[in-house]
Amino acid sequence: MPQPGVRKFHPRFHRRASMAPWLSTRILLAALFTDASAPPAAGGSAMPLGGVALFNQGTFVQQHGRLVLGALLIFAAQFALIAGLLVERTLRRRAEQQARNEQARYRSVVDTQSEMICRFLPDSTLTFVNHAYCRFWNKRDDELIGRKFIELIPASARGDVLDRIRGLVSGTESLEHPVLLPDGTIGWQHWTHQAIVDERGRLVELQGIGRDITDQKRAEDALGQSEARVNAMLRAIPDLVFVLRRDGTYIDYHARDPKLLYVPPERFLGRKVPDVLPPGLSDLFMNAIEHASAIEDPIVLQYDLPMDEPRHFEARLVRADDDRVLCMVRDVTDMRRSMELNRDLAGRLIASQENERQRIARELHDDLSQKIALLNIEIDQMADQIAGDEARARLHEISMHTGAIASELHSLSHELHPSKLQLIGLAAALQTLCSDVSRQAGLNVIFTHEAVPRDIDPNVSLCLYRIAQEALHNVTRHSHAREARLHLAADGGMLTLHIADPGRGFDPRDAGRHDGLGLISMRERVSFLGGQLAIHTFPGGGTRIGVRVPVSPHAHGAPSASSLSA
Repeated sequence: MPQPGVRKFHPRFHRRASMAPWLSTRILLAALFTDASAPPAAGGSAMPLGGVALFNQGTFVQQHGRLVLGALLIFAAQFALIAGLLVERTLRRRAEQQARNEQARYRSVVDTQSEMICRFLPDSTLTFVNHAYCRFWNKRDDELIGRKFIELIPASARGDVLDRIRGLVSGTESLEHPVLLPDGTIGWQHWTHQAIVDERGRLVELQGIGRDITDQKRAEDALGQSEARVNAMLRAIPDLVFVLRRDGTYIDYHARDPKLLYVPPERFLGRKVPDVLPPGLSDLFMNAIEHASAIEDPIVLQYDLPMDEPRHFEARLVRADDDRVLCMVRDVTDMRRSMELNRDLAGRLIASQENERQRIARELHDDLSQKIALLNIEIDQMADQIAGDEARARLHEISMHTGAIASELHSLSHELHPSKLQLIGLAAALQTLCSDVSRQAGLNVIFTHEAVPRDIDPNVSLCLYRIAQEALHNVTRHSHAREARLHLAADGGMLTLHIADPGRGFDPRDAGRHDGLGLISMRERVSFLGGQLAIHTFPGGGTRIGVRVPVSPHAHGAPSASSLSA
């Protein structure tokens, strides 16, 4: 008997419930889709106790509605996902195509640029180069990409370039550096580098835009050299420049320092030389203008002017055309004063040297020679007192050697101080000197003279004698010649001495190796007297020395204040 309050189900239902789990699921879904709270149908009644409830099978939607809804949702989600992927793929392809187009346009723009463009890593490894870069280096891009461009820079400049590149962490920087051109020469390039950084600000790559400035650099160097030459020429421009007509009229001028003008421009422009310069000097200038107008060589004129202080000038006159002469004037006051000081110092040194030679010669002649002479007499007396023939012969031999020493001392004293100059004059003293050298050195010395005055300034005689002495000494020591010639002559208040030998000669540039002090002494002696010295020689061509000095030099050996020479 059924218990009260318990529903009894139809046996058929029990069989269905026990058939398979899917039936329970269907019943469960039906229950889910059935509204349990809904009231019973109108006119219905509640199930009595013990009654059996029979369930009718619901519709497909009622049974599987949620599953269908879930499947639809999943399908919609998958469809949306696929559609999104398709849209994303389409957009990505469009972006990639746009990037390729942009890259192609960028490459086209970069390759059409005349400037060199490249990208590189901080160690200078190239990652991109344009056509201009390849054309400059005459290489393909695959030959350049992956190569370090620092290898294209001279080794001496690589360190500085790398330091500049490594120091660029942001922004841009410009620099110029040399490069090794394909033809092996050195060129120059100007580069502007820009740092490329990532989102964290770290340097990733650098881009450079460069151009070849080799021609510009070479032009700058040529311009610098030209400016240096121009500056040198400007520095060489004389202090004063005058343009004169052949009749001596001043028509133009240039003065680096107007204070050097003898008179203001308004007092000489348009006037003639005799109206401007002192009488004696104006005659010299007119003579120089006439000479310069007739020949191509410049005429050199040295003169003094009484300005605020006595000033010395040197003028060079050269013909400009048939009727004009260019006169370039230099102020040589300081140079003349320096020369006079040097000449005075040289004269003092020469005088001191001669005094010392005279003292030594006197000591040799008056003291040492006399003592040797007494010694020789004692040796002879001792030889007479000794009975042995062998000892007497030995003493006579010693006496002969002592006499030879005395003779050498006598000759040396006369070389140090030629007293014959004061006794017999210059010509006779030179003749004696030549004879002594011929006898002692086995050298044939030929001496000639003509029109030599008797009264010659002692300084002039001593100067020419010392020069002849030094020249013959050099012949015997260096020339290896067997003959030498000396000629002394007078010409218009000047004395000339010529010395020549056909020996092996020497290079004047190497005079320091050929008794250069002797040549320097010659020049100092002649300069002190205001004379001229010329030496003509070359290896294997013998040596010729010419000396020209005044018979009566001016005080301190200064030359005449005004002189004219071509």
